[in-house]
Amino acid sequence: MVVRGSEQRFILGFVMVFFLVATFGCGDNEPTNQNGGTDLVTEVLRVQVPGVGAFMIPNVAAQGLLATFNLHGSNALDRGLELQHGNEFAIAAFLDPLGLPTLYVGNVSVNGNSLDSAMIPPSGNLPAFIFYVRPDPTIPGNELDSVAFDGSLHSWTVEGNAGVVGFTFSIPSVNGDISVSTPAVLAEVPRTQPFVIQWTGATSSDSVLVSVTDNGGIGTTIAALVTGSTYTFSAARMSALAAGSASVEVEKIRFVLFPSGGRTYMMSSASSDKRNILLR
Repeated sequence: MVVRGSEQRFILGFVMVFFLVATFGCGDNEPTNQNGGTDLVTEVLRVQVPGVGAFMIPNVAAQGLLATFNLHGSNALDRGLELQHGNEFAIAAFLDPLGLPTLYVGNVSVNGNSLDSAMIPPSGNLPAFIFYVRPDPTIPGNELDSVAFDGSLHSWTVEGNAGVVGFTFSIPSVNGDISVSTPAVLAEVPRTQPFVIQWTGATSSDSVLVSVTDNGGIGTTIAALVTGSTYTFSAARMSALAAGSASVEVEKIRFVLFPSGGRTYMMSSASSDKRNILLR
C-alpha cells in the first residue's frame, strides 16, 4: 500500500524514533543506558521531509528494525471528558547502505501475522521508503492475532531478498502496560521550571523512553532513555519547546541487537502511554 498524510507522518516518525532509541539514546548530554547499563552514543541527524515533517535519524549501527508495539493513552475532549484509545501493531524496516529504509525483503511475519509492505513515495532528493506494518496503526482498537504483551515470545520470520539473508528470531515481549501517573491530562506545565514525569508498570528489566513533544505532539521532541519510574527534564531542556498544546509519552521497551547474514537488527517490544498537556 502507498502511505500518505497522517499515516505517513505517524509511521515515519515512529520508525525513526525507534532507530534513535536502539542505537543512540535520546538527548543532548543526557545520561542514557541500554538494558545492562551500556552507555549509548548520542549522534543524530535532523532531516526535514517535505510533506511529512522533521525527524531525527541516527547514523545507525543497526541495519534494520523489527518491533511490536502496544499503544494506549488518554486524549482530552470537550468539557473535560477523556477518550481512551488502544492499538497493537508490528512494524519493520530494512536499511540500504546509505542508512535509508528502502529495501523490500519478501515476506515478514510475527507470530504468524504477515505484515503488509507500505511505501512512502519519493520526495525531493529522498527515495521511496519501504516499511512493513500490520495492522493499520492509525485505526484505534486494532490488534494483532496471537501476539500478547505479557512477557511471552514474539517470534519473527523474514523471508529475505535484496541482499538480506532470511532469518527467524524471538524476543520476550514487555510484560503489561505502562501508565503515566504524573502529570495529569491537560496539566499546565511551565517551560521555565524542571518538569517531573512519573509512571507505573516498568521493572528493572525495562528501558523507558520518556519524551515531551510540542506543537500538539508533532513538533520538537525532547527525550531520554532511562530506567526506574520517574525522570526530570531540566528547565534548560524544557525551554527548547514552544508554548501551547503538547504531549507526554512513556514507552516501556525491551530490545536486543541480533546479528544475522552480515547485518545487525534491532528487535524490540514496547508498550506506551501518552497524554496531552499544555506548555506555558
